[in-house]
Amino acid sequence: MRYLYLLILSALLISGCKTASDNPHVDQLLAYVEPAPSQPALHLSDAGRRYYLDASKAARKEDLIQLYRALSPEQIQKKAKKPWGGPRIDLEPLPWLVSHYEQHMTDLSRLDLYNKLNNTLEKFKIELKADKNPLAGLRLDQLPDIDGSTSTKPLRIILAASLLGYKTRWQQSPGLHTGDVSYQDEYFPAITLASNTRLGALLKANAFIPNNQSAYSYPRLVFPNYLVINAISPEALLEINGRDVRLLGYDPQKNVEYKIIGYDALVAIVHITNTVDNITREQLKIFHYPKKTALKWCDIKEDASPNTVVPLWRNKDSGTAILLRDMVFDGKYQIPPQAKDLQVTTMMGVFDELITNFDAVVCSTYYYEKYIRPTIYSKVLSIDGVPPTLETISDGSYPLVAPIYAAIRKDEPKDSPARKLYDFLTTPEGQSIVKAAGYASLR
Repeated sequence: MRYLYLLILSALLISGCKTASDNPHVDQLLAYVEPAPSQPALHLSDAGRRYYLDASKAARKEDLIQLYRALSPEQIQKKAKKPWGGPRIDLEPLPWLVSHYEQHMTDLSRLDLYNKLNNTLEKFKIELKADKNPLAGLRLDQLPDIDGSTSTKPLRIILAASLLGYKTRWQQSPGLHTGDVSYQDEYFPAITLASNTRLGALLKANAFIPNNQSAYSYPRLVFPNYLVINAISPEALLEINGRDVRLLGYDPQKNVEYKIIGYDALVAIVHITNTVDNITREQLKIFHYPKKTALKWCDIKEDASPNTVVPLWRNKDSGTAILLRDMVFDGKYQIPPQAKDLQVTTMMGVFDELITNFDAVVCSTYYYEKYIRPTIYSKVLSIDGVPPTLETISDGSYPLVAPIYAAIRKDEPKDSPARKLYDFLTTPEGQSIVKAAGYASLR
C-alpha cells in the first residue's frame, strides 16, 4: 500500500498535476485507495468504504471538489478527444481516482435519494371507486397510450400503476417500463409485476407507456385513445427539423385539446467546482449569444474561473431547446456556426460532457436533473437570485417555471379512456399522483 501510494505521488509530480501534499485532505482521500487483488485497477479500502458510508452528502460533494481542484483542467481537456470535454480520462492516477470517487459518491447519493422516493411510493395509495377510476375494468386492448417527454415519464408510469393497483419502485434503466438500452444510466420508476404477464410484456415492448419524447409524441395524437403528457405545450411545436407538423395531420390550433396539470422548471447546470452560484436570465442568454466578446466566469463572480463560459447546446427539436427558445431566447433558437461542435443530442449526454468540462453550462429540466439523472459532479444555479426547488417552482417565484401539459384530440369521445384519464388529472386525486411523483402540483 505504501509503495503504491508513493508511486501515485511520483506519477503526479511527473505529470505536472498538483500533488496530494498540496492539500492534507487530498492526501487523506488518496490513502483510502488500495490496489484491487489481481487487477491493475484501484478500489476503496475498508476504511474508505466506512468513511463514505458515514459521510453526509455535503461532505461527499466537498471531497469531490477537493479532488477535482487537485487536477489540472488543461491536462484533462488536452487528453480528451473533443476540445470541450469527452470521455472519462483514465491516463493519469489522480484523474482516475476522481472518476472512481465520483462514481462511488454518486452511487451513495443516488441510494439516499431513491430510498426516500421508494419509501414515499410504498406508502402512497389512492382510494377510488370504480366509477371514478378512468382505467378500472379495462381490457389491455382498451388501455389508452400514455406518451410524452422523457422528463414526464415517471409521472406517466406512476399514474398508470396507481390506477391499475400496482406499486412502483425507482431503479436504474432498463426496467420493465422500457426495452430501450439507451436509458441505461438514467433512473425511472418501474411497475413491480412479472414480465411474463400480458401487461408486463406490453411495458417491456414500450407499449401502453411509450416514450416518443417532447417533439415526436404530440404528432401521434392523430391516433384515437391517445394521451400525451409533455414538458412543452402543443403550440410550441409547429415544426420538427423544419417540417411543418400540420402536414402529418397534427394541428394544435384545430384538433388538439390541452391543459396544464403541474409544473417543472428549466435549470442551468455547471460543474461542481465552479464557484458561481447565481446568474441572471439575461446572462444565460448572453452565454449562448455573446453581444461582442464571450463572457468569462470571473465576469460574473470575481473568484470564479478566468476561462470563457462554454455553453453546450441541445438539438433544436429537443424539449430543452424549445423551453430555452421560448423562455430565454425570445422565440429564436439558432446554433451559431462556431458552436456546431458544442451540440449534444440527448438529455443524458449533457451530463456526460460536463464531467470533463469545468467551464461548461448546460440546461435541462429540474425534474430530470434531480430524479432521472442525478450526479454528484453537477451543480444547479439560481436564476435572478432564486434557487430552483419544489417550493419556488410551486409558488412561482423561480423565474423559469415550465408547465407540464396533458393533451388529447378535440374529438376524443367523452367515454373514451384517454379523455377520462385527461379529465382525471386535474381532480384532487389526480393531483395527488402528480405530487407523489415529485412534481409541483397545480396552485
